[in-house]
Amino acid sequence: MMFDEVSICENTKSYDRASYNKDLNLGWGKKLGAVVCENCDWRFIHVSEKGLNACPHCLRSDLSTLDKDEVYHLITDPPELFLSFAVDVESIHQEINKFAEDIRFAPKDLTFQNLHTRLTRVYFPNWLVDVEVNAVWEAEFGYDYQVVSHREHFDQNSGRWKTQEIKETRIRWEQRVGKLNRTYHNIRTPALEEDALLNQRIGTFEAGEAKQFEAELMLDSYVSLPSRSKEDAWSAAVPSIQSAASTECRQAGAADHIRQFRWNPSFDNQYWTLLLLPLYTTYYLDDDNVPQVMLVNGQSGRLYGIRKASMKRARQTSLVIVAVAVALFLLSIALVLVSLLLPPMLIFGGIGVFSSIVLGISAVIPIVMVWQFNNQEN
Repeated sequence: MMFDEVSICENTKSYDRASYNKDLNLGWGKKLGAVVCENCDWRFIHVSEKGLNACPHCLRSDLSTLDKDEVYHLITDPPELFLSFAVDVESIHQEINKFAEDIRFAPKDLTFQNLHTRLTRVYFPNWLVDVEVNAVWEAEFGYDYQVVSHREHFDQNSGRWKTQEIKETRIRWEQRVGKLNRTYHNIRTPALEEDALLNQRIGTFEAGEAKQFEAELMLDSYVSLPSRSKEDAWSAAVPSIQSAASTECRQAGAADHIRQFRWNPSFDNQYWTLLLLPLYTTYYLDDDNVPQVMLVNGQSGRLYGIRKASMKRARQTSLVIVAVAVALFLLSIALVLVSLLLPPMLIFGGIGVFSSIVLGISAVIPIVMVWQFNNQEN
């Protein structure tokens, strides 16, 4: 079998890591503190003068101080890139309205004003890795080509047989082998154990709008530290690198398709930094004054939170219904007594008694509705 060889090489200008870090080693720009939440295990860096009384993620106050060694074990350099908070207030307002519109008897504390006032800016990280890749690879390249055929069919209108030309696109597969020598920059991989869950809840982020890290971010924001080690994150980065390599090999071979890509790579000179992604946290208080956390994607505005209806408001509504039912019942009894003198009033009295009983029974409906809604949400 004959194989065509395709080599993918790159003549890159090697940059000095020390010089690269020099720009970032301006540091965070502020005197910093670091804490860990004993409840959710999220770790945060914050401006120490500002302080941190509650976890921005779960709102619990079970915070412990992280010492420098623990912080340096997680990261050694400032982040490289960040995404700005791009969502506007009107978009957040619309998301909050959609969140609350299906909640009957919503807690009184669940208002746009309260949620907006409590918005806290949190940046959570993705790992970025630069890596040099050397590999021998093999794959099948697919090239599109067209086949023209003809089909005979009988035309009922003309009473004749007609010929129809048919063009069909097919793929010609050819074996290729080659060598690859590339440096891939800023391959993203999760830095938090909860990354997949966050993406499921608030959606993904478009990293194409990332900017160079600015220390001034720390003035009004908190930065979550990685909970996944680089070694753990590397296993998730490899498939992305392989996908990028596969695409480049296909492009180098001018192929339309590629399949059965196999390679034997070596990865050298890994360099790790961070990309910070914007997240708003806020909360509303339920009947027991327990904060219910809500998360907002700082780029798209997508919102997530646990919706809880207010049993307290449902009970108050039920009490009002009961009070009205009792008043109607007493009025109806009075009409029944009046009917002793004015017999026609007996009909109105009877209708009133029946209506008051039905109304009294319906007083349990708000409580049942809230109970069912909260059970479904849980």
